[in-house]
Amino acid sequence: MLSDQANNGFLSRRLCEPAHACERACLKYLRTINHSNRVTLGASCVSVLARSEILREIKAGRVKIEPFRPSCVRAASIDLHLANVFRVFQSPHKVIPVTDLTDFKRATRGIRVPRGSGIQLSPSETVLGITEEKITLPDNVCGWLEGRSRFSRLGLLVHISASFVQPGVANNQVLELSNFGPSPLEILPHTAVCQLILQRTIGTGHYRGIFENQTPENFAKN
Repeated sequence: MLSDQANNGFLSRRLCEPAHACERACLKYLRTINHSNRVTLGASCVSVLARSEILREIKAGRVKIEPFRPSCVRAASIDLHLANVFRVFQSPHKVIPVTDLTDFKRATRGIRVPRGSGIQLSPSETVLGITEEKITLPDNVCGWLEGRSRFSRLGLLVHISASFVQPGVANNQVLELSNFGPSPLEILPHTAVCQLILQRTIGTGHYRGIFENQTPENFAKN
């Protein structure tokens, strides 16, 4: 029986020296893909956009954030603010069927929060919010909505599972605001609660769906 040291050496040699044509072909393919990513595609084609590139895309009119606040562009993201409309769940203990025909508006009620007021989010509670900003992306840029550290550390989640922003969108983004912390949180409109991270895609696509014309006004409508 081989010792651990001898066995490890044997495995290392086997990994470094492919034994048959299939292994050699796989290694050749991986080297080709790696070389293609560096040379043919270019690093920026599938990369997260940093501040300089975000500003360049906005200046060119390819990415639009309306209203746009230059101070909200960070190292590699853009801070987004809450509008003053929310949707709260009407009957927390009523069973909601989850099908392709389910309408979230049937389970929630739209409310508008007066200036200077907020909405309380109890532990384990979820409400729906929407960004003040309208996001417009070209067909080769997608995005991701993420929380901000200062609020995440209080237990605030800004999305449950729907963080992806499709290429070609031109709408306001809905947030699933959830309190995973032990204390009630007061959610105030116009607060920069989340950040948008932009990323180039390989190829192009254009979002066409039921939420493509989403605005704070039709979001809050009952």
